[in-house]
Amino acid sequence: MTLTPKEITGAGRLGVEARPSRMRRGWALALSVVSFLCAAVFLLAVAFNCWQASAGVYNGPLLALVAALFTFPVALLCTLVSVVLVGARHCKLAWLSLSSYSLPIVLAIVAAAWEHISKK
Repeated sequence: MTLTPKEITGAGRLGVEARPSRMRRGWALALSVVSFLCAAVFLLAVAFNCWQASAGVYNGPLLALVAALFTFPVALLCTLVSVVLVGARHCKLAWLSLSSYSLPIVLAIVAAAWEHISKK
């Protein structure tokens, strides 16, 4: 009795190499789009706050905080469900959308560092 490579690694038995079904890919794509839209709403709120600050009518970051409070849990849930449905490699849009929530924080750190360096 000879064993095939799939039998040795267990890949055929566990379904590691199997592609997700069309139904799962469709649901994962729809959830990725929802995650993208949530991230877009959050980034638009941050951009609106930046626009207010540059115009001199800034009232605080309340709008961005409320947008983050309502959109981040939805984006996180949609990303997690997409990963469960099709795997981490097949839902890139959801991962990119979720990681875009860190963009304003990274830009704020870079801007603060630039201000500190340029003052010297």
